[in-house]
Amino acid sequence: GVMCFAKSQAAAADVCRSFLRREVHKFYVAISDRRPKKKQGLVVGDMQRSRRGQWRLARTKEKPAVTRFTSVAVPGHPGRRLYLLRPQTGQ
Repeated sequence: GVMCFAKSQAAAADVCRSFLRREVHKFYVAISDRRPKKKQGLVVGDMQRSRRGQWRLARTKEKPAVTRFTSVAVPGHPGRRLYLLRPQTGQ
């Protein structure tokens, strides 16, 4: 992960506003040995608390989290996929 520190209250307020306005874009990278049904698309569903404080994706869509993904094969590693994930909602 990345941590951001502000040197002044004004800078901290600017960073906070950028997040609130969704001007800051988060990306996640993942590797898996499971192949998706599609090479790119959306993952949509409600987030629910699971065991030990973890989160899991539910099939319900009352207040869904939306994440866009794309995947590619990892060269030199048969069966492995590299995923780039970009949350579209704040959840």
